[in-house]
Amino acid sequence: MRINFFKEKNKIRLNKNLDFDSDIAISNANNESNNYLTANSDNEYDHYGFEKNKEYTQENNDDNKRNLEKYKKKIERRWQLYFTFKRDIKKSYYLKSLIRKGIPDKLRPDIWPYLLDSMVLCLKYPTIYEKCLNSELESKVLSQIDLDIIRTFPHNKNYRLNSPGLVQLKNVLRAFAVYKPKINYCQSMNFIAAITLIFLKEELAFWSIVQLIDSDYSHEKINISDYYNNEMRGLRRDIIVIEELIRVKLPDVHLRLKEFDVDLSWICSEWLLCLFCTTFPVRKKKKEKKKKKKKKRMIVSLLYLFIL
Repeated sequence: MRINFFKEKNKIRLNKNLDFDSDIAISNANNESNNYLTANSDNEYDHYGFEKNKEYTQENNDDNKRNLEKYKKKIERRWQLYFTFKRDIKKSYYLKSLIRKGIPDKLRPDIWPYLLDSMVLCLKYPTIYEKCLNSELESKVLSQIDLDIIRTFPHNKNYRLNSPGLVQLKNVLRAFAVYKPKINYCQSMNFIAAITLIFLKEELAFWSIVQLIDSDYSHEKINISDYYNNEMRGLRRDIIVIEELIRVKLPDVHLRLKEFDVDLSWICSEWLLCLFCTTFPVRKKKKEKKKKKKKKRMIVSLLYLFIL
């Protein structure tokens, strides 16, 4: 079975025959994902190329693996129903709810660029990425990129020394620095780029990062460029917002933070600068069936506010 995406009036349409149990082939050549997802999984590495550590082994014992597979199929069925009854992917509360439960790996190469409008830019400006790669970049910026890429997910085989993934990562970061000179390059962008490259081709990953950091084209513009300037004014502003939300919604937690003189910037800076790429797992974990008070779930809701 194939999923065919057609661009019509800025909407994406899918054919009726969705089969999530089969390998999904994306018809648009510009939107083919990297080979990492299909080539990674073995005894040492997981589906995304990360080493299988002790925690991974414990999480993926036979019982947990069966439960996770059931959960994944449940989520895939929900997406299948969504595409069956909703012929167009429209940004809505229900779609947001689906995304929070997890986007199947097979759909991420299409859902991510659609929601970010990066596919639109990729098709509209087919030569810009190549031009950026061939443009001169300040030597100190290139040196910083070279330093950071070898420290990007060192336990992922896609980003080991002399790997093709490392070259792609450097290309994307270099192109972004040329395309957005007012932002240039800042540490932490390398992690965002590395995650997008697991699912997207180089050029589409580049446009996706442009849209995530300083949107060129979007009905709901995203602009966190002031996270990455010298003053980091945007980052400091959003940390203050988080602190105020905790004070209002979780007063006990707020009092404890004040009691121990905990500066939230120590905790939240990496979260926000990396857009949670180094904090949340790449794959969606199955929720444990435990009754929790709404109050205790509030902190998770706060984090999601900054993702979606």
